[in-house]
Amino acid sequence: MRYRWAWSCCIAMLLPLFGEAMAQIIPVKTVPIAEGDQFTFLPSANRGMANVSIALDDTLFDPFVNPAKGSRVGRGFYFGSPSLYSLSRNGGDGSTLPIGAIVRRGSTFAGTAFAVQELSPGGGESGIPQPLALGASSLAPGSATQVPHTNTYAFASLGHTLARSDLSFAGSVMWSRLSGVDGVDLLYPGAQKVDQLGDAVNLRFGLLKRWQGERSFEALVVHNRYATTHDVSFLEFFWDPARRQPIATSRVEHNYDRTHLWGLQLQYQRPIGDSGWRVGAMLTGNRTTHPTMPTLGLMNLAGDPGTSTAYDAGIGLSRSLNATTAGIDAIYEPIWSRGNDGDNESHYRFSNSIVRAGVRHDFELTPTSTFQLQFGMQARAIRYARETSVALQTPTRSHQRWTEWTHTWATSLRLSEFQVHYQWRLTSGVERLGFPEVIFGPQTLDVSFFPVTPQLTMLPMRVTTQQLSITVPIR
Repeated sequence: MRYRWAWSCCIAMLLPLFGEAMAQIIPVKTVPIAEGDQFTFLPSANRGMANVSIALDDTLFDPFVNPAKGSRVGRGFYFGSPSLYSLSRNGGDGSTLPIGAIVRRGSTFAGTAFAVQELSPGGGESGIPQPLALGASSLAPGSATQVPHTNTYAFASLGHTLARSDLSFAGSVMWSRLSGVDGVDLLYPGAQKVDQLGDAVNLRFGLLKRWQGERSFEALVVHNRYATTHDVSFLEFFWDPARRQPIATSRVEHNYDRTHLWGLQLQYQRPIGDSGWRVGAMLTGNRTTHPTMPTLGLMNLAGDPGTSTAYDAGIGLSRSLNATTAGIDAIYEPIWSRGNDGDNESHYRFSNSIVRAGVRHDFELTPTSTFQLQFGMQARAIRYARETSVALQTPTRSHQRWTEWTHTWATSLRLSEFQVHYQWRLTSGVERLGFPEVIFGPQTLDVSFFPVTPQLTMLPMRVTTQQLSITVPIR
């Protein structure tokens, strides 16, 4: 139990996901860690519907998920989609400014995007009396010096459509230069400073086949490589018997984190007669390996490789009636994961489930302008069994379950000259380690000799994300 939270955080947070833009990368979480929406910044037309996607197209977001879907874009569009997120309890925030375009000429289509991001790590849970906070700072997760981080992202795609067979194929690359990933400082309790520097490359190759009757089949291959270094600075105190006083010394640990992922997704979609209903099915598989993992500083965890195998099998329904569109996705997610915790080897068996639903309605203002409202909700239930093997001991088993909730809404103004989308979402049912608020009575206490140190515990958190997207059609 002493190291369990650190290893759990490691599995949950050392898998860079690139948010919804990399939707074919299945997250593996063993604790309900609150993850900032660091990688949710690309434009979307359906994010306010909780990202219902199996039987419902997203005209803005789809070309970034599967580059072959860029063939569905007419003449293309320019976009800018400034985004920001924040965590409750002063847990940190971030802002991102992306710009880009999807263009098409004849049977060839392409896309490009660039984004600059600034992350501001949080100051930790408030409410701790200052003398206790000073004494406990060397134990607190996230007690490292909080320095803003600047990240940059670049995206490019290129594809072509074979007109006779209506078959489109395309490839894309997304490169990220990362000086900070949200929450990594939580992995190093007692660190005075954590310097991060790394790169991530996401490669994709997609196919899209369309038939008459609005039927379509798509296939996508994903390869993601992540490499970063963590230079962790610790301040340690030693008793000097000659001076009869403690002496502070600094120590720096150099940790390396490597993650390689291969993924495959197949998806089929078709209408049900002329009823306005559409049905879709999706199957995704991921294989993730960790050639190198950090030792996690004072926790002294082994850096042995870990592996994960994850699948998503889902079905979706959507219906359009007059000016209203509704959709629902249901996904089952089995995952097998293995990792080492010092001398212990842990095996995880997940049986997760995801249900998301959303609705939108268009209000016609003029023949060339429309106002739209969207609402959605997602429930992600995570359940797993853990078996830990220790040398010369009987394996131990444990179970864990929780549900993460996401509520969304959005509004859009669509004109012939441009479109404006505002999207908001709130994620709850997640937590981060911290100190609970300490409440004292009216009596006066001499805290200089206070014998009790606040205990670390999981504190409930909320993640709020807002995005304003502006798209301009290419004439």
